[in-house]
Amino acid sequence: MHETMQSRHSQLFRHTASAKHCGQRGRFRQSARAFFWLLMICLFFVPVCESAAQDTPQDDREAILTGMRDRLRETGILRDAIPALTTPDYVTVRDASLSMDPREAVFIAFFFPDGIPRIYPQRILVWHEVINEVLDQSTAVITYSPLTGSVAAYSGVSGRYNLGFGVTGLLLDNNSVLYDFFSNSKWAQLPGLCFDGAFKGRALKRLPIFWTTWERAQATYPEAKVLSASTGFKRDYGRDPYGDYMLPGTYYDSGPVIYPIHNIDKRMDPKRPVLGIEQDGLFAAVDKVAVRKAGVVNFTLGVTALVAVYDPILDTVRLYKRSFDDRTLNFEWAVDRMVDKETRTEWSRDGVGGVGYFRGKRLEPVVGVDCMWFAWANFYPGTRIVPGPTF
Repeated sequence: MHETMQSRHSQLFRHTASAKHCGQRGRFRQSARAFFWLLMICLFFVPVCESAAQDTPQDDREAILTGMRDRLRETGILRDAIPALTTPDYVTVRDASLSMDPREAVFIAFFFPDGIPRIYPQRILVWHEVINEVLDQSTAVITYSPLTGSVAAYSGVSGRYNLGFGVTGLLLDNNSVLYDFFSNSKWAQLPGLCFDGAFKGRALKRLPIFWTTWERAQATYPEAKVLSASTGFKRDYGRDPYGDYMLPGTYYDSGPVIYPIHNIDKRMDPKRPVLGIEQDGLFAAVDKVAVRKAGVVNFTLGVTALVAVYDPILDTVRLYKRSFDDRTLNFEWAVDRMVDKETRTEWSRDGVGGVGYFRGKRLEPVVGVDCMWFAWANFYPGTRIVPGPTF
């Protein structure tokens, strides 16, 4: 089975030099060029902030980045054979529902200037892995790596530059490797980190994106825009080559990891879904299954008090800081909502205080990365598990 999955992955997006493929590559290059020049216009007119310096000591950081570069794996998939989308089209929820299964996985983002959520079907992203978005004065990128089950959204801003991204076809410990259109630097998808090229050592800022199902997303956000399957590329969007999140026994929940990984951590099942987070230079993997059962988990990472809460509307987990106004709250689950023990204020899944003393107050959200346990533990060895014996 292991060799079969490797073969399937290496053959999946390999294209022959047919006229159809050349035409698709040409269209991709044209759209990528257009996107690049749009970014340059944004860059010329809009100054952006310099990214924060990394906290890791210089020698250690260099060793980590060199190690990442040395572990790159050729897969037989050519650069841009997995074509990133640079000019995505959207349809209404009503139109999308004609071809969507209620149980299928989707990703939903809320950071767009028009205030309208965007819904990204997993069965489309599995064929593209990257969607470049232009916001009012900057860029954002939606990324998905099938082999690590990791979905992450990032600001495209790095230093003075608004970046767009494509897919190299390379893998780093099973994780997709991206490149930016501006400098051709290589970036690891899950950590959002550049490990080779002009932007080496820089990390992208994570943006919130939530993993849910189509049934829940369309019912909760009927006004949302849904990524259209009319991408300009000929792909079988009705089939996921790695299996199906809706059915047991596929790559996504069982079976071996396809390629060898650098760090193996056996504390949890390799495919266990977690939310990876970083705070105060420390890392943790929030066990989504455990939080779903508990409702609420209070924990501290570094000097920051945090809470993981189950969102029953989207069937996902959200993270918040639980300190404000020099006061730290402790939460518990009360039937179907979060309540702080100190004042018994009821809090919504969006972290907003309702009935009670803290009415109208808002908890600061913390962005996590949905991924498989083996992937997060590989990039962040020794990561803490939440909840755990000492949480």
